[in-house]
Amino acid sequence: MADNDIIYEEDPKPKRKRGQTRRWRWLWMISLIGGLGCCGLLLVLALLGPVIGNVLTPSETIYVTPQVPVIVQPASVTYRAADVPVMGGVFTNGEWLNIQAQALNVRVEDDRATVNMTVTFANVGDVPIDGVFLIPLPSADALETLTVTRDGDTQRLTRYSAVESRAQVLALAREHGDTSLLAYADRPLAAADIFPLAADTPQSVNISYTATLARVNGLIALDLPLALPVMNGRVVGEFTVTLNASAGMPLRNIYPATLDLEITQDEPTAFVGNSTLTDFTPPQALTVYYAPSDDEITANVLTFREDDAADGYFVLLVAPSPEAAGAQLVNKDVMLVLDQSGSMGGVKWEQAQAAGGFVLEHLNSQDRFHVTTFSSSVSFFDNRLSPASASSDAVSWINSKGIEGGTNINDALVQTLQQVDAARPTTLLFMTDGVATEGVQDTATILANLRAAAGENVRIFTFGVGDDVNTVLLDSIAREFRGQTGYVRPNETIDAEIRELYAKIASPVLTDITVDFGDTVAGDFVPSGQLPDLFAGEQLIIVGRYRRGGEAMRLTLQGMQNGEPKTYTFDGLQFESGRGGTPFVAQLWATRRIGELLNRVRLGDDNTELVNSIVSLSLRYGIITPYTQFLLEQEGVLTQAGQQAANAQMAANALNLQQNQVGAAAVDAADTLNRISASRNIAVTPSYGFGIFSSGSYYSRSVVVAVTPTPIPALNTEGALLNIAGQDYIISLNPTAFEQAMADLPAAARLDSAPELLVTVGNLVGYYGASEGIRIYNEIYGAYLPLIAVERATTPDGYEVTQPPPARPPLRSVAEKVFILADGVYTDTTYQPDNMTAIDIIRDSDAYSALIAEHPALLPYLSAGESVIVVWGDKVYSIRGAE
Repeated sequence: MADNDIIYEEDPKPKRKRGQTRRWRWLWMISLIGGLGCCGLLLVLALLGPVIGNVLTPSETIYVTPQVPVIVQPASVTYRAADVPVMGGVFTNGEWLNIQAQALNVRVEDDRATVNMTVTFANVGDVPIDGVFLIPLPSADALETLTVTRDGDTQRLTRYSAVESRAQVLALAREHGDTSLLAYADRPLAAADIFPLAADTPQSVNISYTATLARVNGLIALDLPLALPVMNGRVVGEFTVTLNASAGMPLRNIYPATLDLEITQDEPTAFVGNSTLTDFTPPQALTVYYAPSDDEITANVLTFREDDAADGYFVLLVAPSPEAAGAQLVNKDVMLVLDQSGSMGGVKWEQAQAAGGFVLEHLNSQDRFHVTTFSSSVSFFDNRLSPASASSDAVSWINSKGIEGGTNINDALVQTLQQVDAARPTTLLFMTDGVATEGVQDTATILANLRAAAGENVRIFTFGVGDDVNTVLLDSIAREFRGQTGYVRPNETIDAEIRELYAKIASPVLTDITVDFGDTVAGDFVPSGQLPDLFAGEQLIIVGRYRRGGEAMRLTLQGMQNGEPKTYTFDGLQFESGRGGTPFVAQLWATRRIGELLNRVRLGDDNTELVNSIVSLSLRYGIITPYTQFLLEQEGVLTQAGQQAANAQMAANALNLQQNQVGAAAVDAADTLNRISASRNIAVTPSYGFGIFSSGSYYSRSVVVAVTPTPIPALNTEGALLNIAGQDYIISLNPTAFEQAMADLPAAARLDSAPELLVTVGNLVGYYGASEGIRIYNEIYGAYLPLIAVERATTPDGYEVTQPPPARPPLRSVAEKVFILADGVYTDTTYQPDNMTAIDIIRDSDAYSALIAEHPALLPYLSAGESVIVVWGDKVYSIRGAE
């Protein structure tokens, strides 16, 4: 590589040497969109100049080993923002616009919402910037009031009808080259002139409105804007949500679909939801459903259907009434099996003792219990089930026990199961920190012995402590006996994990549950097989697909309660029979389905069809896991040849999953896949949601690259000096990306964060080569890391770094469709290049206008990118900009 060569992910903007100036004549618009229901909040930054790249958060691991000598050294490199315009007027450098805070405060009474959203902006540049807010509105029937203020001053609004808004959005998209605006076509709009925004002067914009909320199958649907989608990757400095909801009757099935709100319900007729996050990129909307209901058990469904020829999707929410739960509680038996082997020494055994004490002290009055401790041998508190009144004696017995010996898992479980009363529901909590080292040690044999010993009334919940457990054994036991697995990592506590789970399962209300969907003909359930039990204070979530829909469907829920059969019937449910519903339901089903299939493969279901299904579902619905992220790089992945190659790669990944049963990586995989298969929320626009690195685990396991500080000319920002195959190079790292990368490091690494970050860069370069390593780093962190020959970077008239074009996420979602970036084109993942022919259309041409006029509902999907391939009905359209 020549000294003057520079390696880029994409061709950057033209460069200039020091002393040169450039006059910028850019026009830009900032649009902030607020509204209810299908309306969204969008800060549109239409730039005809450079903008900062996205910053994506890493979350999963690929292990790398340098293949060439790599020496990484702290250094500095020139970095300068674009010049201030030398002539008058406004300036539009997108890097200068920061979102300091976003606060959403919502109060709902019955089905009427009062919404206040405040967004605080700061212009960190040197000159004023200008813009206008666009506010899509709900239907005239839903919206009651609307006010927009800037720093307390009410702004004048201009209203546009749905027809007028389409023309406005098309014109703005054309003028500013911002296709993302098309997502808001055909919706009523309001516009407010609220800028200019002075330099170094933060300003707040408040949108306040009241509106009537819609109802869906008995659920109140709260759907409010959060994200600024055109500015994907930009974080909000301080992000807060406060939701207060109340009604004249009890509220059930509270379901935050897009954001993990902390829900508290101190009284039956109200609840509070809160979220406070820093440096956070919000989802596009806050969507929360809940049902006013005083039934003993409440069941609600959300559905989605793409068209009347395809099967639909549903999510079923089932919750018992807290008021009736006391009368409905099932009398149960609780069994504790605690590992007291030598490896449980010190704090682990103390925490296990505390966890056992918590469970015994929280038994219901009619419950019974049994306690087993084991190491090389097995010991019981009593040879029979004991009444709850004897729990204090059992606590004292556990606290008197010490650690000793090996780990005889088979005998401990089999001998405990011999004490089960087949007439009562039985919950067994099994905790261990290792693998079977004595007695029967083969996983398949242990499972067979448990099948022979356990009856249909037994539920087994397993807890793996530390990273040396047999994950396949623990998860197989939990799956087969309708329980769950909890993994207690080295930085977590045993008693906290067991307390959290036992609080959920302490009070069963209905066991042995079956659901009859009647004429809807439902299937593909997740969880598959026998459904979990229903517990007081908990919510049962079932996702699946259905064949037929209608507006008056019946659902029947059956189960056992204290030995007696119980039946609950729910009438008048609406399952969409044609296109309609809530699109996130399809992605939620796919997320859980993929998690379950990956778990089946990991636990030994060696089935080619499962592997191929994981690939096809991941592509179709844009669900990228640590084991399918390679799909984003697979050449021609939508072609038959590309999918065959992807299937082969997935088969290799599946084999690795099956072979790794013990160790930190195995626990990571088990914990991750269990969470995916039980997902409550979905990522609206997945990209590297489970990307290449895990900031929590990578640095402790990566190959160490020597970092030796070496003086070089100090310029004005952070960077690095790399020696690759004998050639010195500067890596530039813009300050925003550097700070974000520092924040992503685990706490243990932050004391030495700069070298740790450079180790990451060095490992990537060493493993993948210079060009590919830097490209991967750019995609993860949104940094701009050209390699510059050191001689050129440090000479007086040397190279000066400017910003590249903004990075583009590999996946984008619009409603139910997912678009994957392939050869610079966002391509509908339902497109089949081998047997579909696309119709080429140039944006803003006569053919483009005719297409929109004929299919106005297509317009939002064209917001995926400047170049888009989209399947619409029986045709495929390839939309691209003029050359």
